[in-house]
Amino acid sequence: IDRNRTNNNIQNLELVDHHNNLLHRDGKNYEPILRIYTEGVWIQMSYQTNLISGEKSEVIFMSKCFVDLGYMVSRPIGTTHYDLIVEVDNKCLRVQVKSSHNSTEALICKGTNGNGNKGKGKYPYPEDSIDFFAIHDVPNNEWFIIPRSMTGDSKKIRYSYKKGTKYIKYWNNWEFNPNGKEETII
Repeated sequence: IDRNRTNNNIQNLELVDHHNNLLHRDGKNYEPILRIYTEGVWIQMSYQTNLISGEKSEVIFMSKCFVDLGYMVSRPIGTTHYDLIVEVDNKCLRVQVKSSHNSTEALICKGTNGNGNKGKGKYPYPEDSIDFFAIHDVPNNEWFIIPRSMTGDSKKIRYSYKKGTKYIKYWNNWEFNPNGKEETII
């Protein structure tokens, strides 16, 4: 790791695979991890492969908002329903970032399928807990930025790039307009 590099924004990403050379304390092999190089320090994001995609999407989203669009982006310390706060036109918006690998639908719920969540299973985010979902269609590297108020009690949404579909007006909604934008046609 080159600790002499300095960078004031999040542009340097590194996906590290330990090639089964290092072991956890429990004897299991390390899984690939995501590292971010920012302000002269490498930050390690996760050991769990299933979290890497979501964390990569968060970093891509933060970079797009901060570097490309000039929005201030903050990350909460502690447990919240949202992943990030994005300041747009002097208004702070709470954003939950979700990644999807199937190009037609995304889970937009909390919880697990197991019993670890006090028996709740999966459930929608409380309506007053976040302002927008930022859904990363990973295979197409596209984004749907959808107001929480538009998702109701859904745990999953289906999206499409076709005219007339429910969420098309939120495709690349980087202005965070709660009404979306004019329909885009592919």
